[in-house]
Amino acid sequence: MKRILKGVEPDFFTEWKNATIPTWSENPKDWDWGELKNPEKDRLREILFEEQGFICCYCNRGLQGILTKMEHFFPKQADKYPSKMFDYDNLLIACHGGEKDLRPRFLYCDATKGDKEPPLISPLQTDCESYFHFTTTGNIKAKNNDANSVSTIALLNLNNQKLIELRRTAIDTYIEICMEDTQTDEEFEQNMRGVVEDLKQRQDGKFAPFCTAVIGAFQYYLNP
Repeated sequence: MKRILKGVEPDFFTEWKNATIPTWSENPKDWDWGELKNPEKDRLREILFEEQGFICCYCNRGLQGILTKMEHFFPKQADKYPSKMFDYDNLLIACHGGEKDLRPRFLYCDATKGDKEPPLISPLQTDCESYFHFTTTGNIKAKNNDANSVSTIALLNLNNQKLIELRRTAIDTYIEICMEDTQTDEEFEQNMRGVVEDLKQRQDGKFAPFCTAVIGAFQYYLNP
């Protein structure tokens, strides 16, 4: 999980809400998410993509080339948090959560969260990244067996076999990069530190897929 810095709500979205919601009802339980249509919905989706650096809000899988969902961190259902249905700070972009994968199919992220209560660790938290660490084999673990972290991993099913394999592939790729033209352990570790610093930054507006897993695994290797 990588921290998401939410920006200011786009003017066009504010204008759409001001013009549309009052015609429905003052009661949020009567609101209908399905009434948000294009072009506003596509414009909003693109802004959320850019805001997150084109990675999933939960697993940090790359979002380009796969189906995505506009995610409500606090579920929008009438018996949950309907007043947050059109709250910009509650809107994120998630991957398809394995729903479009061929068998064997593992569900994760929003596909397992659904309309359940939100995870106890939020990608909007300043320190969300500090609650987890990653192994070089691609596993995500709760630091110090923190109960909130354990619950979050379970709710989002972040340790399913599909994500473990994807994270391990990303980590192995960067390990190979670090090994290129390396003669000593010191050079290898220096390369790892360079990769960590590079992955903290966006390249052309995008974060590298599973950047948090690679950073976490390398930091754990360097400082077990």
